[in-house]
Amino acid sequence: MAHTVPVSGRGDLSELVANILHTATHLTHLDLKGFTRGEDGAEHGQIMLESLHSNNHLEKLTDLNLARNEFWFAPSATLCPEILPAILEQTTNLSKLHLRDNQFDSATTANILRVLANTHVSHTLAYLDMGNSANFDAEESSTHIMFLLAEAPQLTYVDISGQEGKKDRKSTRLN
Repeated sequence: MAHTVPVSGRGDLSELVANILHTATHLTHLDLKGFTRGEDGAEHGQIMLESLHSNNHLEKLTDLNLARNEFWFAPSATLCPEILPAILEQTTNLSKLHLRDNQFDSATTANILRVLANTHVSHTLAYLDMGNSANFDAEESSTHIMFLLAEAPQLTYVDISGQEGKKDRKSTRLN
């Protein structure tokens, strides 16, 4: 028997998805690409990421797509940049990470790359797309990405192109 859940607006949808993220024990692929935009984006992003972070079953997650949610990581979104690295630390089998078009600041870029390079994620990650998101103003970001590339032999696709626009984007395919 199918159950229908009434959804009257994007806020209700965010709460519904947040409840699913909090309780799902079997997720292997999660695609929230372009989930929220506009003035409520930071608030919805915080709800989503906090719910995902509180899920104790992220070890099964292999593919995480948070691309095109730039409002989640805007300067007004004070908690989202801190929650994402904590979520990544919980994933033990992550092989694909999509973070394109989020325009991270240098601190967020450094924290994400630090987690990817210095945790178990470096042993499972094969695909990393941070195109139009990465900000390498902080020197430690360069150090972390170089360490990740050295320590992750299965990492065959990396896009860390900057935020300058499509004409300057370059991706790097390894192997």
